Amino acid sequence: MADSELLSKLTQLLPTCSSFMVQGVLRSIGNVIQETSLYTKDMLKQNLMGNLLPLMMRGGTMREACFICSNIAAEGGDVLQAVLDAGVLKQISALLEMADYETRKEVFYIMYHTATSSRSCHLAALLGAELLPSLCDFLTVLEYSLVADAMDALSSLLAYGEQLAMGLTDFLNPVATRMEELGAKDKLEFLCSSQSMNIHVAAHEILEKYFYSCDENEMTTQLAVSLPPYTGAVARDTIDETIDMIVKSVCL
Repeated sequence: MADSELLSKLTQLLPTCSSFMVQGVLRSIGNVIQETSLYTKDMLKQNLMGNLLPLMMRGGTMREACFICSNIAAEGGDVLQAVLDAGVLKQISALLEMADYETRKEVFYIMYHTATSSRSCHLAALLGAELLPSLCDFLTVLEYSLVADAMDALSSLLAYGEQLAMGLTDFLNPVATRMEELGAKDKLEFLCSSQSMNIHVAAHEILEKYFYSCDENEMTTQLAVSLPPYTGAVARDTIDETIDMIVKSVCL
């Protein structure tokens, strides 16, 4: 039997095999997908995603099923589209609430691959599924690599937000606005003091590009308007006036 036929058979077994057997089937499929993308499309045609979704919500199979899904999503393009078409984004919020840390990492990478996709429709799908809060939550995990990837994903969404802003009357980036409401700006400011240089630089760049520029320009404009016109006279403050009063009282 050809490899593709064997994997198709394994895919078809998922909804029918016993709980004891399903772990072995999932590991076999996961190992193949992690090593090569040659058979992914064939397995998707055999309803792999439809069979995976129920297993992603089941305690005993959750981690393996999410691992497979995140590796499929990593292939991007039409393969990622098949993952999204299966409705996986609708399950992510619930998964993040019930899963252990290692499983949540796999779920995160489904969001990551969607957010960093070259197709704007994938980014729109992620935002439409209200998963921006979940992505922002990963800015505060203790694993540097995960925080760095979270910032990459958010940076991609912020760039997409800049495109959306061009069609809005106020020209404000809706992704940046929402992130600030979620407290992500404060989290990024905290990350600027990270001991990791990569984290420090990435956080600073995001803040400068998407959060600080407009505020700083506005503050500069307000300061320029509030300053009196230059007359060439030496500026005096209240301390100078106080000293003058003391000197005059002594002389009198």
